[in-house]
Amino acid sequence: MLALSQLDIDPGESYSFTVARDKFVATFVKSKSDGNIVFKRRDTASRYVVSRADFLLMRGNGKAVRFKAAEAHRPAIEPDAFEPPAVGDSKTVAARKRKYLKAVTQKYYVTCIDDLGISRSIDKIRLFIKAHAEEHRKLGLSKAPGASTLIALCREIGFSGYRPLHLFLNGAGGDRRSNLWDQFILEKKAQLIELYYSFSDPIVTEPFAIGWFRAEIAKESKRRESSHEGVLEIPPRSTILRWLRMAATPESIARKEGRTVANRQSGGVVHHLSAKRPLECVVMDHTQIDLHVVVLDEYGEVSESTLRPWLVLVVDVYSRMILAANLTWESPSLYTLMEGLKQTVKPKRFLSHLATNPSLAFACDGFGKFRRMLVDNDLANVGQSMRMTAFSVGLTVSFAAVKNPETKSIVERAFGTLNTQVWHQAHGGVRGRPGRLRSEDPREFARFTLDEAQEILWDYIVNVYHVEVHDGIEMAPARKWMEAYEFFRRPLIDDMQQIDEAFNKTVERRLTRSGIRVGNQRFHHPLITSRLISDLYYLNEKPLTGYRKNQSVSIPVRIRAVDERDPVTEIQIYNYARKTYDPLPNFDETKIGSFAQEHVGRIENNAANEEFFPSAQVDINRGKLLQKIAPHPLVAAIEREGRDSPQRLAIHSAKTPMIARKGVQRGSAARKANKAKAKNAEAQKLLRQSNKLNDPQNMEAEMFDKNEVVANLSGSPDRFQVKDKAALLARVRQKLNLDR
Repeated sequence: MLALSQLDIDPGESYSFTVARDKFVATFVKSKSDGNIVFKRRDTASRYVVSRADFLLMRGNGKAVRFKAAEAHRPAIEPDAFEPPAVGDSKTVAARKRKYLKAVTQKYYVTCIDDLGISRSIDKIRLFIKAHAEEHRKLGLSKAPGASTLIALCREIGFSGYRPLHLFLNGAGGDRRSNLWDQFILEKKAQLIELYYSFSDPIVTEPFAIGWFRAEIAKESKRRESSHEGVLEIPPRSTILRWLRMAATPESIARKEGRTVANRQSGGVVHHLSAKRPLECVVMDHTQIDLHVVVLDEYGEVSESTLRPWLVLVVDVYSRMILAANLTWESPSLYTLMEGLKQTVKPKRFLSHLATNPSLAFACDGFGKFRRMLVDNDLANVGQSMRMTAFSVGLTVSFAAVKNPETKSIVERAFGTLNTQVWHQAHGGVRGRPGRLRSEDPREFARFTLDEAQEILWDYIVNVYHVEVHDGIEMAPARKWMEAYEFFRRPLIDDMQQIDEAFNKTVERRLTRSGIRVGNQRFHHPLITSRLISDLYYLNEKPLTGYRKNQSVSIPVRIRAVDERDPVTEIQIYNYARKTYDPLPNFDETKIGSFAQEHVGRIENNAANEEFFPSAQVDINRGKLLQKIAPHPLVAAIEREGRDSPQRLAIHSAKTPMIARKGVQRGSAARKANKAKAKNAEAQKLLRQSNKLNDPQNMEAEMFDKNEVVANLSGSPDRFQVKDKAALLARVRQKLNLDR
């Protein structure tokens, strides 16, 4: 690598050096005329001299750590775009702008409460508004809402992470204050807007949404009319349509039609990003390359399957230098994004074999601490974790505010160049090469592995892309990079070990005397496992006393997450006691290759076993053998009555159904609780019976008509003779309890 003339170092800065087994702290003194850098050790007060190239590599590898507080600040929270009221606006336009600005202001403060973790108390919110009054005034917002209003908005408007602007517009409108519409209509209005601007298949049209809304109001009006509560006035179609139009914000349109449609309607046409110095702004994006790559098995042989890998690319806006280029089987995830970010900030020593002359040395020299990284909105879901992790180590990651191709045209053009100049020309390219029939399947011509495709990619980037003149900058990216650092200093990460620890994804596993299991692999070595258990024994969660005294410990440990590209030969375990990652080899020394190759080999082995003797036949044979050596009467009955009719057994054909007894709790306290519960249920039953008897409506419903009783009694002389009708009637009334 060719060292740059400018370094990110100032007099008086202190560094922690690790040279062989010696670890010391030294302060930067000066830079000599021959390019060497002079430090003064704190422990011995002697001078430590190192060349610029070696110091640059030590910074990149974490052997030289700068003691300097990182410029920590939270990612800025910006309000939605708005147009402030201007002189000359009509009253209607000015009122509409003020209403929109008020909704933007409310959403801004609610977002601050969510993202900054401000307590939802009046005192805390008032303190926040007062402390940031000047900052908020510069944003051009309207008067800050009251603390109680913001608390109510946090509770009623959406939830953290989803607070669309149209809900603030609906909640802050004049119709709620003036009580022009009934509360039921306002609630259905909010549901109408949410329904119309929601993503669905098929899409919700205006006639459907308006028809649904008017039907709901009509049903409620009919219900109120039947219960003598008045009627509801159904809003006219023009009013409902105006409500939908007023809620048409770029955010709501993006939810309904997609971000691209919203940008085409309201987003201004923008040019690609610009920067005035290297590493001021970099762009990260991903794509699936137009090349089929073969997959190797555990023995290094080519399998029948082919895949199209994913490419994560990071490009410097100022110089067009490609700072990271990673091919992976895995679709974009937190792991792949962080690998690209790590490659951006660390020296690329794996390209030293390509630096055959000074120009190519600069073509291999793209790395450093960027000021801002722009990530595509498609990666927002997985990129939020990367953003917070990067923020913890002093890096700023933001997402493209407008999802237009023009915003990221630099990286999109790099993707197109790689496709047309490399992947389409290679064997296995998706698009046919000259002379190839279009009907041919490119997968049949795939011949490159993932590692070979990665080597081809960097070979083209260094030897062609970085040294070829680009139209946008009218020079080669490597030359632009070289000339810029004659005047600018390259910013570097203070502590590269912190980057490695922050960006290495870890998962929890259990460490026992048999090692650690990851998938179907067991990683174990007697000496290493014993040392790890000795260091981490205090983390054991299983008490080894009594009958467990002869069992193994079970210690929760963190290991570096593995993916299909990682070798299956060993894993890295974090030793809390020593603050280091310790390797633990695979118990099976014959295992070679990666986890993906091992997975493919295991699938092929299972298929071969199934072909040799089906597992289903093994189960049949085992069942026959068990029935032969230990026959069971129920199994024999099932076979006699029919395999698919177990209900025909005697146990299932009882005439009297067996009702399962409800499970009861055990213990004296539970018995008391059950008795109290039963007593309470009996009291409730008696109370309901008493209320039923005392209810006049029930009495009238169950009462016999007196005239009907008299007529029935007097109209049947053939059956019996009544001597005292009054006494009989009195007895009937007494029996029916009618004189209460």
